Amino acid sequence: MAEEDECHATTDELAALIRSVPLYPTLETLCASQGFSADTVENWLRRGRQPGAPDILAKFTELFLKAEARHAADLYRDFHSMVLQGDSRGAKVLLDMIDRRWKLGASSDALMAVKRGKKRTDDLKAMLSNPSPRLRAALRETGWQRLPDWQPVVRQLPAAPEENDSTTEH
Repeated sequence: MAEEDECHATTDELAALIRSVPLYPTLETLCASQGFSADTVENWLRRGRQPGAPDILAKFTELFLKAEARHAADLYRDFHSMVLQGDSRGAKVLLDMIDRRWKLGASSDALMAVKRGKKRTDDLKAMLSNPSPRLRAALRETGWQRLPDWQPVVRQLPAAPEENDSTTEH
């Protein structure tokens, strides 16, 4: 059960979320229907694609994205059918729904939430070495303090080779 604690949801709750993908017009309503925020689910998706992700998150991400893709394909098929049948009003409504769900031309949808890079908040060391004002306030409330002799880690770039290096032969 340690893996389930990693995302604070049971496998049954995650399965219900995946099954509900085609039933809701937006990611927000889908997540709310199952008692989760869209931000939480987007974080699970992003973390599920990272190397070394907990198995439950990796599997959830894979299945959720497949369900999203199936749902998008079904809606596009319906849209295309409406266009061919001359149902422009129905096609417009469906296209608006598709645009709301997947934000056509934008990068803030669920499929883009799985970018491979880590978020700054995934790295506790990075957060504590340069805390935001909000994090500083939270740390002050808890009484956390840096050691007096603490210095941030400064990474040095390797020295560039000199052009007139006498050790190289021409």
